[in-house]
Amino acid sequence: MGVFDDSDDDTDDGKAPAGRPGPGLLDLNGESSPAAAGQQHDDADAVTADVDPLDAFMCGVQSEAERDAEDTKRRAACAADDSGSASENAARKRARLDVDNEEEATSHWTERSAVSSSTAADAASAHKRLLPGALDDDERNYAPQLQNQEIDPLAKVDHSGIRYKAFQRQFYKPTNTPLGLHWRRDNEVSCSLNVDPILSFADLGRTVLHREVMEYLDTSGYKTPTLVQAQSLPIALSGRDCMVTASTGSGKTLSYTIPLTVHCVAQDHIQPGVDGPIGLILTPTRELASQVHKQCNQLLKTLGGRAVCVTGGNKGTWELSKDLRKGCEVVVSTPGRLIDLAKAKATNLRRVTLIILDECDRMLSMGFEKQVTSIMENVRPDRQTLMFSATLGRRVEKVAKQWLANPVRIAVGRTGLSSEHVSQHVLVLPSYQAKKQWMMEMTPTLAKVGRMIVFLSSRADCEELATKMQQHPSIGGAGLPIDSIHGDKHQTDRNAALNALRKGKLAALIATDVAARGLDVDDVMTVVNFDPAKNLDAHVHRVGRAGRMSTAQTSGGDAEQKKGVAYTLLTPKNADFANVLMNAFVREGRHVGDDLEKLAKQSKHYRNGSGAR
Repeated sequence: MGVFDDSDDDTDDGKAPAGRPGPGLLDLNGESSPAAAGQQHDDADAVTADVDPLDAFMCGVQSEAERDAEDTKRRAACAADDSGSASENAARKRARLDVDNEEEATSHWTERSAVSSSTAADAASAHKRLLPGALDDDERNYAPQLQNQEIDPLAKVDHSGIRYKAFQRQFYKPTNTPLGLHWRRDNEVSCSLNVDPILSFADLGRTVLHREVMEYLDTSGYKTPTLVQAQSLPIALSGRDCMVTASTGSGKTLSYTIPLTVHCVAQDHIQPGVDGPIGLILTPTRELASQVHKQCNQLLKTLGGRAVCVTGGNKGTWELSKDLRKGCEVVVSTPGRLIDLAKAKATNLRRVTLIILDECDRMLSMGFEKQVTSIMENVRPDRQTLMFSATLGRRVEKVAKQWLANPVRIAVGRTGLSSEHVSQHVLVLPSYQAKKQWMMEMTPTLAKVGRMIVFLSSRADCEELATKMQQHPSIGGAGLPIDSIHGDKHQTDRNAALNALRKGKLAALIATDVAARGLDVDDVMTVVNFDPAKNLDAHVHRVGRAGRMSTAQTSGGDAEQKKGVAYTLLTPKNADFANVLMNAFVREGRHVGDDLEKLAKQSKHYRNGSGAR
């Protein structure tokens, strides 16, 4: 029996169909069918070769000369445009570290100082780059103007004069037995509260999950919870706030969408056009928001519920307002766009009783702390808040104390480590030109293994490499499709490229860090860090695009854990990052190659003995 109305038609005029209640209202007489569409997966081909092509290439690449003068000139021009001089970089340390695609958030920045320029033309050009929506993912990473920008948040709400209606938050009573202690010890899981894990979704099906949700999980291939799901579900379903860290690809999204669905079902039903959502999910990027919305909406639709994705790109404010006024139980949004819609009175936060912060560390590093804080301050103080990420630094934990109430801390594995399911190889090449040659020669071989994502640091280099690969006779000329995703591309083109990768229609996706966070694409077997990441956390998230959980079932009926490979291409200019990476490898117990150690020793931050193996 459906719990919510199942209407999700964008052409709906807001009125409920005859004989059926509006969104969020019980349909006591109707039957609803679970929406359980399984995902298709392509089988990766095996690579068969008598001679290792990587070894063959490395033998010849050592004699590669430095890039030609023309390429050096182009790179210098790009570097000047994107990142500026070394002295400018030092002055930008306090600027935003935005490497994702939150263009909409720039509409909430107000200019605090005039743009200085030597000529009127330069001033006009610089001013244009500060207009709302003018900046993008990796471009913001190098924009010094953002130092002088501040966020225009929502006005703070005085909750002392508001009488909120009580809501249900506890749906599961956790247990504490020696079994849980042994399980956590054996699986390297830590939890600040001794609570037994949920080792089977069937344990929840008896008392917590509706039959339709259980059928959806079963049809989608979710038989046994992953480690992060097993430990976080009993905490979240018991009504406690929690901070969860786990490696990328470990199933964090389902860890909060299941409790969110249960929470929304238990509350009073929304009134379309009057009430805002019950649940709110905040993500740092629109791509991640779109992906989370897809899974959340599938769960809600099994019970007739509805989720709305509130981001920029494909829809304008009027269209999003229309969607929100139809009524929805959950809103998945980026911080800036949610503030936009709240100020436009398209929705409100009065009914929100559960907030999920996904990839919270990235929202803070992008400079959205004031925005997120203003959103939290507009939600009733007794709400439940869940925070999930692959990395949570000290700064995030400090800020989280303001947003969460006595949270339970859960960590699966060691925080900030790369996925153990991805083997990593570091190649030290003589020049940028040698990296391009490696990419051209190795792509046909790597494409046989499975899908591949190649990360670069700038939009210009991303587009140039994609074009060269498309035109190369052994890649694009041989029928291997290549596409790119970066901040200069329209959201429709970005979605099309990601969908093509998911469907196996691309051999490789060339991307900036816009694709490094949270995106879940099955069968990504290879990640190539053509340019090194800006820091270790970004490297962890890049590598985590491979080696993810798959909904394809194993012979035992469980979700399959994929394996992957990551290649990081370094040049002599990357000594500092080599030092960071070497130390990370030592902590993780990974092999440190001679070339990596030799390059790391050239870093000014290298300490003798720190990289001992």
